[in-house]
Amino acid sequence: MRFGKIELCIGLGSYIATALIFTISVLYSGAHAFILYLAYGIIFLILTLILVLWVPIDAYVEGDNIVVKYIARKQVIGKIQDIKEIRILDKVKFGLLMYGNKGFFGWDMIVDVKDIGTCHVKACRRHNVVYIEFRNGKKYIISPKDPEKFVEEIRKRIESQPAEVYPIPLIARK
Repeated sequence: MRFGKIELCIGLGSYIATALIFTISVLYSGAHAFILYLAYGIIFLILTLILVLWVPIDAYVEGDNIVVKYIARKQVIGKIQDIKEIRILDKVKFGLLMYGNKGFFGWDMIVDVKDIGTCHVKACRRHNVVYIEFRNGKKYIISPKDPEKFVEEIRKRIESQPAEVYPIPLIARK
């Protein structure tokens, strides 16, 4: 996983702080409040796990599909032959959030991005990401581990097939 040291420290720190608050509360309020504090702790743990499991951690090509990998699942976002444009963006500035998780560990959202418009963001970082626009009009920003290698692999697959199978998309670096 690609969580930075800061995110891991904050995440672990919040769990330690919750455990300390729980322990101190039980010690000072008596055992009768134990069930209430235990319920709050379980709810907090479940909500945090849901958010963490919803974090996109990688993107890769599997067959003819472009796949975004999450911690607990994977999602196919489109097919290589449907790509209209693909390029690497050095840095992305998100605008108005329309839907999703503008998260602590990553982003899984629909957002307005300057110079691109409304697009789906499934990324764990804002810099060195890949922008993909499909022929159906859907736009994605994803964060593969190695964006140059990812784009090169797609370019090679497109060039190795006849033009009627993979119409050549615009591949550029912005």
